[in-house]
Amino acid sequence: MDMDSEHLTLVISTVATVTLAVTNADNVVVHMRAGTGPVYYTLDGSTPTVAGDGTYVVYSALPARSHPITTTDAPVVKLISATADAVSVEAF
Repeated sequence: MDMDSEHLTLVISTVATVTLAVTNADNVVVHMRAGTGPVYYTLDGSTPTVAGDGTYVVYSALPARSHPITTTDAPVVKLISATADAVSVEAF
């Protein structure tokens, strides 16, 4: 099974784009490793905003979320937070 991950610390109120170097992945997982969050993110290429509609969210009480994906392209995750949170993004 192919797998890729990236680990980063978000810059306050700045969108970070993660493109994972794997194709034919079945799942994307976003982990909040440290910080006060919440972290908002999208999986469809749209640009997230802090507390914006149409975004997924992870926070300290729910620090990880898994999403099944159906694309054969490399997954692209865009993330934003109002605080400098450490996150990991994985595809497998």
